[in-house]
Amino acid sequence: MKNTQLVELIRLLTAEERRHALDFAKMPFFNHSTRKNHVTPLLEVCLTYDWDNENDLEKEKLHAILYPNLEYNEGRIEKVMVEAHKVIKSFLITQHYHRPENEFQHALDYAEIIRTRDSDDRALHLLSRLQKLQDDYPYKHAWFYLKQSNLDTAFHYIESLYNKNKGDIHIPQVLHSTEMFYLCRKTALLSRLILQQKVTKLEPSNHIREQIESFHIPAYLLEESPPLKLNFIIFLILRHSNPTLQEVEELRDLLNKHEKELDVEVLQEFHAHARNFLILILYHDVNASGVRKLLHELYKDHLGRGWLHYEEKMHPSRYSAVIHNALIIGEFDWANNFIEAYKDVLIGENESHDFYKIQKAVYYFAIGDFNECLDYLPDNSNNITNLLIVKRLELKAYFELKSDLFSFKLDAFKMFLSRTSPKLLPDVDRKMHVHFINFLTRLYNAAPGDTKRGQRILEEIKTQTRCAEWAWLQFKAMQLAGM
Repeated sequence: MKNTQLVELIRLLTAEERRHALDFAKMPFFNHSTRKNHVTPLLEVCLTYDWDNENDLEKEKLHAILYPNLEYNEGRIEKVMVEAHKVIKSFLITQHYHRPENEFQHALDYAEIIRTRDSDDRALHLLSRLQKLQDDYPYKHAWFYLKQSNLDTAFHYIESLYNKNKGDIHIPQVLHSTEMFYLCRKTALLSRLILQQKVTKLEPSNHIREQIESFHIPAYLLEESPPLKLNFIIFLILRHSNPTLQEVEELRDLLNKHEKELDVEVLQEFHAHARNFLILILYHDVNASGVRKLLHELYKDHLGRGWLHYEEKMHPSRYSAVIHNALIIGEFDWANNFIEAYKDVLIGENESHDFYKIQKAVYYFAIGDFNECLDYLPDNSNNITNLLIVKRLELKAYFELKSDLFSFKLDAFKMFLSRTSPKLLPDVDRKMHVHFINFLTRLYNAAPGDTKRGQRILEEIKTQTRCAEWAWLQFKAMQLAGM
C-alpha cells in the first residue's frame, strides 16, 4: 500500500496534521460518501500506521479489518481508499484556506456570501472595513495591490448593480490597483528572468527581448510604491549591463533607507538580489576587487536576520556558498564556527552527515591540513554534486601532499567520468571536469621550477574559464611559474 495515492498523501502529513485529519474525517459534512462508515476506520489505521519503519500494510489485512465477514475483494477496498483520499485532500485544502495569512480573503469571500443573500448594505459595510485595513497597511507591495484589486472589483460589482448612469462605478480604482499589481509582478519576474539569462546564457525569444527593452514605468507610479521603485532599479541594473560593485553598494544603501517601508519578505528578496549581483560579478571576474568582502558582510548581516534560512532550516548550497566565500577571504575561524553552528539545520542531510563532513574537509584543505581533509571526506555519496566535490577535493589533497596515491586516484576519476551516465552528469559538467583533469595532470607532471611551462599552463587556464576548480588551478600554475 505504500505506493498508493492515499498512503503517499498521508506520508506528507505531520504527526499533528494526522491527528487533525482523523477528527476532520469524523465530520459528516466532509465525509459524506456512501462508504463513509468505512472511510473513518480505514483512516484510523492508515493515519496511525508507521509507514516509514513498519512493514508494508497489505490491502488484504485492511479489508479484513473493515469487512471481517466478507471475502477479500480488491475493488471494494480500493473504492474506500479513493473516498479516504478525497477526505484527506479536503482536509489539506481546508487547512490551507484557513491559514492566518489568508484572513483578508476570508473576509472578502464572506462579504460576497452576504451580498448574494440579499444584504448589500451589510456587504458594503464589510468591504468598507476591509478598505480601512488596506488604507492603514504600510507596505505597498505586489500582494497589497492584489488584495486591493480584488476589493476594488467587489466594490465595482456592487455599484454596477445599482448603476444609475452616475459616477464611475469604481472602475478607475480597479484599473489602478490591477495595473500596480501587474507592474510589481512583471518587474520582479523580468529581473529574475534577466538574471537567469546571464547565468545560463539563455537566449530569449524576440517577444521577451522586446518586453525587456521597451519596459518602462511612469515616475508617478514609482513614487507611490517603494517596492516597485526598488524593483525597477534592480531591473534597470540588470537590463543595461552586468552589475558593478558600486551599483550593489548603492542598492544596499537604498534598501537601508527604505527598510521601514518594506515588509520582511520583500526586504529579504531585495537583499537576495544584492547577493546575487555580487555572485554575478564574481561569475564574470573571479578576482573582482572588494566583492567577496562585501558578500561576506552581507552573509553575516543576513544570517543574523534569519534571511539565509527557510523555516529555520538552511539549504546545503547556501551553507556551502557562505563557507566557500569566507575561506577565500581568509576568514578561517569564522568559517569553522559557522560550519559547526549550522550543521544540524541542513535540509536533506543524511544520517552520516555528508554535507557537514564535506564542508569540514573543505575547511581543512583551505588551512593546509590536507591529511585532516582526507579524513573527513565521505567514502561515497548518492548525490552526484557531492560526489564530484569529494573526488576533486581528494585529488587536490593528494596533489598537495605529493602522494604516490595521486596517479591511482586520477586514473580512477577518469574512469568514473567515462562511465557516468549523461543523465547524472550533463556534457557541460563532464567537459568542465575533463579540463580539470587535463590541467591537473600537466601541473603534476611539470618539473619543479619549470617557470616557462608554468606560464604556458597558466595562460591556457585563464582562457578556459569553464573549468572545475578554475581558481585553484590558476593559483597552482602561478606557483609553478614563480609568480
